[in-house]
Amino acid sequence: MKVEPETGIMKKPPQKKIRLIGYLLYALVLTALFLYLRFPSESLASYLKSALGRANPRLILSIGALAPELPPGIEISKAEIAFKKTPLKPIVNLHDLSLKPDPWAFIQGTRACCFEGRAYGGEISGNLRFEERGSETCFTTSIRLKDLHMGRHAYLPLLMGRSFSGTLAGEIHYSGDNARLIQGDGAATITISRGVAGLPRPVMGLESIPFDRLFIKMTLKNGKITVSSAVLEGRTLKGRLSGTVTLKNKIRTSRLDLKGVVEPQTGLLGKLSKNPDSIRLLRKGLKNLKQSFIIRGTFEAPEFRFM
Repeated sequence: MKVEPETGIMKKPPQKKIRLIGYLLYALVLTALFLYLRFPSESLASYLKSALGRANPRLILSIGALAPELPPGIEISKAEIAFKKTPLKPIVNLHDLSLKPDPWAFIQGTRACCFEGRAYGGEISGNLRFEERGSETCFTTSIRLKDLHMGRHAYLPLLMGRSFSGTLAGEIHYSGDNARLIQGDGAATITISRGVAGLPRPVMGLESIPFDRLFIKMTLKNGKITVSSAVLEGRTLKGRLSGTVTLKNKIRTSRLDLKGVVEPQTGLLGKLSKNPDSIRLLRKGLKNLKQSFIIRGTFEAPEFRFM
């Protein structure tokens, strides 16, 4: 030991301090390596699958691989959620997903995590928080979407009853409980670019509508979606609509009550080259052909008509 002449306090040599720090780092690395090698991947995957089954018995979860990562978290590869009746058409298909716990929430006694991943050629990120309210498990989530290619979504045509494609971006906020998802509160702002929407039946000679941009702003409360604004921009048609969608447990049977205005554009002439009556109508003046319309019925069997 070395004694300081002024204070008389003995100090440890610097080499011993460095050695002590080295031992601590070695112990941390060894502990992390042990946890990684002994990580219960199969047990955790089984727990996640059974947890989803308890929350919604109609759904199944499949996971390609699950492993720990640093900073502390879990990396999930090739995860799919599907209805048991249609397992080959997943409603969610994630290429990979990284989950990291929120340490501040853990200190406060709640369960929360941040996540980010890739799906449908785009990116998904956000956060998720769980709370126990009596016998119910409630959760709140915020999700950010970027460049998701909807044409790669296998279940979307079954859900909508028609084809749909485009690149999706936006934000979704939701708060509710596992047992009654459609009764939660939420809001979403969505933009879909360079897409094509199939129609339930031909309208003005069109079986589908190509568009440059579709912007949607909507809220969810008490089982009802309120579409405050939906604006379509394209070289064929322009339009807007608003209204409500009353949700049912079977989404395809949800009730539609929407109204809007559509305005043909010059690009429509090329699409209707085989329909002489429509061409004569359009040549009378595209600027004066704004048409109001309503959509009633269900997602499965919508009723569209001009007013």
